[in-house]
Amino acid sequence: MVDILTVFLHLVITPYFFLLDLLYPVTYGNTDPSFLFLQLAWIVAHVLKLFLIIQPCSATCNEARRTGTLVAQLLNNCHDSSIKKQLETFALQLIHQRVEFSACGFYTLNFPLIASIAGSVTTYLVILIQFQASDS
Repeated sequence: MVDILTVFLHLVITPYFFLLDLLYPVTYGNTDPSFLFLQLAWIVAHVLKLFLIIQPCSATCNEARRTGTLVAQLLNNCHDSSIKKQLETFALQLIHQRVEFSACGFYTLNFPLIASIAGSVTTYLVILIQFQASDS
């Protein structure tokens, strides 16, 4: 949860200063192109970190759904009673316990979270840029 929060904060702060350097280079920014490139690299690094946190969680949930289908197919083809009983127990566990990852129950770690974070970052950036424009 802390990791997602820090990525979110970095994704608000870093693009904010990047945009300030682009929009108001004389007043706020460093006009050196290498500095802008470095800020852009940090933005990409934070987006990749977010993706690397969420992608394994989403892939695991997809594999759990796929496992349920495979267990059902095995149940249809299994003739050994002891193995069939174990497969039935496993199938019941898969049906009643949905696999998902969450951050302390606040939000689930899946790909729609990336869209939510992108929307929130965009909203905060617009607000911050508007406050900056009204101060100028």
